[in-house]
Amino acid sequence: MADSLDVDVPWIMCQQAASPKPMLETCYDWYFDENQKTLIPVKRGLKIGLDGLRVGWCRPFRTAKDLSYFVTRIFQKGGTLQNYYM
Repeated sequence: MADSLDVDVPWIMCQQAASPKPMLETCYDWYFDENQKTLIPVKRGLKIGLDGLRVGWCRPFRTAKDLSYFVTRIFQKGGTLQNYYM
């Protein structure tokens, strides 16, 4: 469905193993940037960090300090976007 809309901005798909070409696949893990294979070497040169790890309903799993550390690591490794996912 998303592909048929033919928009000029990339779509971000949450953990879809085989997304169509214009879609950007994402990876959720504690520090997924440690594994270069999962640092989302996506199309159009984007590397995306998503922080939406939760335990239970709306109970944060990461501290603000840890999240800022994670975001810094994403940008140090060439990341271009940090997306907050609730």
